[in-house]
Amino acid sequence: MSKLDHKIDKWRLEEQEAPTMQDLGVESHYEKVKCPNCGSLQVAEVVESLPWYAYIHECDQCHYIIMESEWDVAGYVNIYVAGKITGLQYDEAKQRFINAASELSKMSGYSPIIPFENGLPPESDWLTHMKADLKLLLDCDAIGWCMSSCGLNRRNLIKSKKDEYTRNFI
Repeated sequence: MSKLDHKIDKWRLEEQEAPTMQDLGVESHYEKVKCPNCGSLQVAEVVESLPWYAYIHECDQCHYIIMESEWDVAGYVNIYVAGKITGLQYDEAKQRFINAASELSKMSGYSPIIPFENGLPPESDWLTHMKADLKLLLDCDAIGWCMSSCGLNRRNLIKSKKDEYTRNFI
């Protein structure tokens, strides 16, 4: 019996909430793909299934099943890194976001966007910053939360903003 089978059996016996793929020790990453049927762009999870990754995704728009042979990577997954800025020293807050963006940049296929890239000077008022930040957010594919020191917690998921999933940076 494999480690994965043992973990699944333990979960069934204890009648716990269903484990995530990360809870079972299965790695995954996300890619922006284009549906060959309707042409829509979306974020798809690629799951490690030894010895190769599993490339299969149901289109969010037309429900077409995209198989590996049709996998068309359409660029980086733009992730807006959100988190607390108000009440923090400017340099401290900026460094937290830079740390989170740096961790995401190391992961293949991700392009982090942070609120400090909104083009405004730091002395602009809160409302002006929020409007600019929301424009950045709406152009992204996913949202990440930047908390405490912004170290990356790889056990949490990034999924599409449309499906209201997030990734935690703690």
